[in-house]
Order: sequence, then C-alpha cells, then structure tokens
Amino acid sequence: MPRRVLFFFLLAFIASATRTRGGHRPRSPTPPVSSVQTPLVPLHNWGYAYSFEVTTFVAPTTIVEIQSIVQDTVLYPSPVRALGNIHSVTACVVSNGTIVDMRGMDKVLSLDKSSHGSQTVSVQGGVTLINVHNYLADQDLELPFAAEIGDATVGSLTSSISKDSGVGDPAVTGSLYKSIVGVTYVNHMGDLVTLTDADNTTALAHFKSSEGLLGIVVIVDLLVRPAKLLTFTNRVLPTAEVLNHLYNNSFHVNADTNYWFLLHPEYSLVQKRTLALPGAQETDPVTLSVIVNATRASFAEGILGVALISKSVGNPPMRWTTYKHKMVNHYGALPAPTGNASVGPRLDFTWFEYPIERFQEIVMAYMAFWKEFKDSHNDFEPAAAATYFVRRISEKPHGWFSQTGKGFENPGLSFTLDPIYHDPNDPLWQEFLQESIKFATTYGGRVALTQTRFLTREDFLSAPGNVALEEPPNGRFTSAYFAQFVFLKKNATPPGTTEVQKDAT
Repeated sequence: MPRRVLFFFLLAFIASATRTRGGHRPRSPTPPVSSVQTPLVPLHNWGYAYSFEVTTFVAPTTIVEIQSIVQDTVLYPSPVRALGNIHSVTACVVSNGTIVDMRGMDKVLSLDKSSHGSQTVSVQGGVTLINVHNYLADQDLELPFAAEIGDATVGSLTSSISKDSGVGDPAVTGSLYKSIVGVTYVNHMGDLVTLTDADNTTALAHFKSSEGLLGIVVIVDLLVRPAKLLTFTNRVLPTAEVLNHLYNNSFHVNADTNYWFLLHPEYSLVQKRTLALPGAQETDPVTLSVIVNATRASFAEGILGVALISKSVGNPPMRWTTYKHKMVNHYGALPAPTGNASVGPRLDFTWFEYPIERFQEIVMAYMAFWKEFKDSHNDFEPAAAATYFVRRISEKPHGWFSQTGKGFENPGLSFTLDPIYHDPNDPLWQEFLQESIKFATTYGGRVALTQTRFLTREDFLSAPGNVALEEPPNGRFTSAYFAQFVFLKKNATPPGTTEVQKDAT
C-alpha cells in the first residue's frame, strides 16, 4: 500500500400534494392511517446513547395521512414527533405519544428555478442528505451544505442545527438553514402550510429555528449550485502551532478556503479545504475509495485513532481532490442489542459555539480544562474536539449561528468546539460533557438542544442569543424533552426574550 494511503489511515480517525404558497390548506376528513404498527424492539438513536418504548408508531407515505394523524388526537395521542434516522445525541425525538416515521416519504420531487433565478431542488422531508447529494451529482449539481454524516433526513435538519466547514459563498455554506428557501409542513391543527423565502421571510426564519415544535416537515425547497471540485489537505501540527496560525491569520476562511480541525491538547489535525485550481483532476478512484472508506470506518467506530496522531507529525501533508459530496458517508444501523451485549463503539459528541475572535483564548482555556480533567480522572480524555467554521446568519432570529447574544451580535464567523468520543454511555465521558457545559457557561459559549447533551433549562437560556421555544396552543409536538425549554406562558414573558432572570426569581 502506498505510504500516502497508509498515512491517511492514521488520520482517518480523524407523492407530493399540491401546495398553497404562503398560506394554509383547509383540513378535510381523512381515513385512518393504515400503517400503524408497534415496533418489536425499543427505538434507539444511532449510537445507543438512549432507547425508548413506543406507544403508537405510524409510517405514513402521503401528506394526507400525516394530516389525519395530527388531526386525530385519540388514535394518535400527543406528543407527536417526526422520526428520521435518529442521529441526535439528545432525547429530542423520544415520545410516549405518537412517533411518525418519515422515512417512507423519501423522494426527490423536482429541480426548479427559484423566484430569484437560482436553481432549487424540491424534496420530501424523509429523504436523507446523502440521497439528495447523489441525485444532484448526476446533474452535475450539489448542495452548498455537505456534512460528513449523510444519513440525517432533510426534514430533521430543517428546523434544527446543522454545521459544515463549507467552501463557497459564506451566505449559503456552513448550515442547511442557509440553503432552505421554502418549507411545506403540517401544523398543529393538521393544516398544510407553505412558507417561502420570497413571500414569508420572517415566518420562514422563525420556523427554521423552531426545533420541530411548530409542525411536521413534508416538503423542502433547497438552493443548489454547480458542483465544485475541491482540494483537501491534511496536516498534523502541534496544537500550539495551530493557535499561532489562527492568531496570525495564517488560516484565513473565505469564499475559496475553509478549515476543519480535530483539536487535541498536544497535536491536532488540520484539514484545509480549497476550490481546486483550474484544470485540476479528481484523485484516482482507487486512492479516493481508500480515503472515503477509511473516513467512514473511523466515524462509524467513534474515531478511535487519536492516540496515533503524534506519530504522524513530520509526515508530508496528505492531499486529494474530489467533490465534497463524495466525502459524505452512509453508516447504516447498528445491530439490535441482545440483553446487555455490547454493540461496539459509535461516535458521540456535544456541540458548542464561540465567536472566532476568541479562538485562541477559548481553545487554550479548553485544552487546559481538558488536561486537568485527564489528570484527575485516571487519564481519561475524549478523542478530539471537532472544529467547524461557519458564517453567522443575519436573519436568524435567535440561537445557534444567529447574530444575537453577547459576543455574537455582529457579522462574522463562529467556530464550534465539539468534543467527540466512541462510547456515549461511558460515565467519565458523560461527566466530561457535563463539565464542558459549565465551561461553556463560564466562557459565553452557545449550546444547541439537539446536539448538546445534558442541558438544563438554565444552561440553555443563559447561553448568548438563546430564547425559550414557542409552541402552538395545543402543544401537539412538544415532547417531554422539549417541554423543559418552552416559553412559560404563566410568566407572561413575550416569546423571543430571554427568561433566565424571570425563571431565577
């Protein structure tokens, strides 16, 4: 095997209904959904961080069926939660009411022109990102957003956090939120509602920040662009050198270049992503297959090879050229557990956001915290902290990647600091995550309800730019997990304002 390929192994750890535009479709009586069933085993997220029994489980294949589910509170008790491939690390999908499996609504519907002249793709809510990528690749097109984990459904990310160190116009890269220009959903009364960026800008931004509490997503319109050939370069550097590069602006994020880091107190992986030079050729299929498969294996097994990182220092950079969608991975389900038998390792993580201006300060402090935890906990440490760079979103009303809250008010970049580990149920890992939340609170970091484990209401509302969530009057989609974070109507605090002071009284 060529030395460059071997080197990478060390680093690889590292049926659409017609829509009413801008309004509601009246409800109509519909027959019961025929696909009601009870799963034979408890449902679980992809890493077995949690599992849960289901009272009512339904797998619709049409919008009309979803409307009937929401309308009938007797056959389909609340809370109603839409289910994709359960990639969230928090218990946001857990429901003792009704689970709506959206994976039967997995079609790409059409390619269209938006009202602004841009090209868009219209998809059902249950389609996975990787299937959208594959469809677009056949048209020499791509989404501006391409996270490494491709099994998440588009509907699950429409009103929840997503991140990627994307290359291209920062206005459309970094989060699927930026690509969404239209959403059709079933609201709490069973009405079909369509919002577009052209006609309902504010309402659409609000829905995309709602964490799924306002409705079940059935159709999404996404901006697409011509496929861009990228060059990826991996280097392993002492972490102190990485910090100096950021301080001296040597790592500069712009429309042509972005970075993805795996940070560790001693040595870190730096992946540079750039637009390929004119005339560049894609890396040969054999080498590219090794790279992609090694990356897939390392993610599926929880990125276990960080201990090897120091051995890679001094090696020449690993470089390859391909399209970003080819670096998106499909993992499939783990085998169902039998008794207490181990199902093997799987990636687990927690998400934090900070402004780029504080990169050196935050990372130095976090690495010091990391070392102290390791020294006091029998040498336990995470695998690494994954770091993405994303331009904040001016029109986003609150929360992750918004221009709201102390330190995040102005246009600019945010970076994430996401500790990762291979066993979500390791008690020391869980303790590390809880201590990391305290660190984020101390240093003004932001958290996310579907990607930050062990959050309390106070943790969430004290984070810059976070506000209590709004739910419809009947709370049709509010699970027990999300009930911790909704606007408390009895306190009479207007939606969109922080409640932490009122809650503390």
